[in-house]
Amino acid sequence: MTTLHLENHNTLISYQDATLDQISCNYLLSQLADSFPTLQACYRVLRPGGILKIQDDLNCHYPRAADYIDTIYQMLNPTHNHLLTDDELRGVLLDSGFEIITFQKKKKIQIAQNTPYQEKIRLLLCLAPQPVQQFLSPIDGDKLTFHSYEVHITAKKPV
Repeated sequence: MTTLHLENHNTLISYQDATLDQISCNYLLSQLADSFPTLQACYRVLRPGGILKIQDDLNCHYPRAADYIDTIYQMLNPTHNHLLTDDELRGVLLDSGFEIITFQKKKKIQIAQNTPYQEKIRLLLCLAPQPVQQFLSPIDGDKLTFHSYEVHITAKKPV
């Protein structure tokens, strides 16, 4: 079984069509301005029946909180571009030709600790409107934590 752990969307350029059995893509799509070309390239290099596994942060359906989460992620990771919603992720996968086998959305706790932006993040969360604060459930202390979502997807290139 030939598996590629995709860390950079340009990696796929060197692969010929239908040469890989599986591609693992961890926290990459949220760093791209447009994930469609990368997913098309994944589809191209996977053999028929090949598997694409994606793990990434996910935008929530609460737009006001989503803006805060995106801003915080951009502070924590300069390569972060934006978070996709579950509907956007499903759509771009289907548009790329994949069949979605599993799509698991999980709530997780993010920790902002020992970052030069910790005070800015703390201030951002403190100044957020009450409904946003309730949604993110920030906890302040030695570690600044807040709730967000991630997704685990298994998709398949049809045979």
